[in-house]
Amino acid sequence: MEKYDLIIIAGQSNSIGYGIGPAPEDYEPDERILSISAEPQDYTDENGKFAVRFLNGEHPRFQVADELRGGTTRFGDISLTFAREYLKAGLLAPDRKVLIARCGVGGTGFVTHFWNPGEPCRAMMHKLIDISLRHGTDVRPIALLWHQGENEAFEGNRPDTYYAQLTELIQSVRAQCKTAALPFICAGFCKDWADQYRAQCDAILEVIRRVGAENGAYVDTEDLLSNNQKFNNGDDSHFCRESLQILGKRYFDAYRRLTADA
Repeated sequence: MEKYDLIIIAGQSNSIGYGIGPAPEDYEPDERILSISAEPQDYTDENGKFAVRFLNGEHPRFQVADELRGGTTRFGDISLTFAREYLKAGLLAPDRKVLIARCGVGGTGFVTHFWNPGEPCRAMMHKLIDISLRHGTDVRPIALLWHQGENEAFEGNRPDTYYAQLTELIQSVRAQCKTAALPFICAGFCKDWADQYRAQCDAILEVIRRVGAENGAYVDTEDLLSNNQKFNNGDDSHFCRESLQILGKRYFDAYRRLTADA
């Protein structure tokens, strides 16, 4: 069995990566970078009213990691850029591989009952982490990458509640990984979208900055473009593919700062 350095990425749609367009450096699949994700299924809430494309952690996919594709369209991915930078920096030992646990689900939040303990996304994330930790002979968790909060801003979550919810999630992942100082890295929203809902977004972004500072690092995104700004396609909430590559590098730079003395 293999030895793995485990990257966990979770949150909503920007953590999955829906950025389109050209990028400074196309991602080329590497046998040393693998991913584990879950098979899609329809999820409906207890009232049968709210449906999303959900992920079922009972039947995970394990494969060489690659960007999501839609025909000839390639979608950017924060975690792939992070993993590539990790290899470039010489941090992966010759006898090890990177394993990315992809736990993001678009349009989900705590306020809409997906990420609290026992709720669907949360259960799926812990299931994928558990499977990942048992997959190899020596699995070493190295980072929790998080991008989420648009749902909280749009649906009206209270900042103090969100602070407690996000802090508890980090603690639960660290406990599961038996890594008390597991680096946590988070980031801001697409400015193109946030500017339209500035009052709500600023309150939630302040929480994300605070949680990042207390538990790891926060990455700024104010200069990063959306799909809409790049292609005038109306998609103002998702970073374009070039921006996602830049963001992935910023996540990695934050990781290097956090682990500089390790």
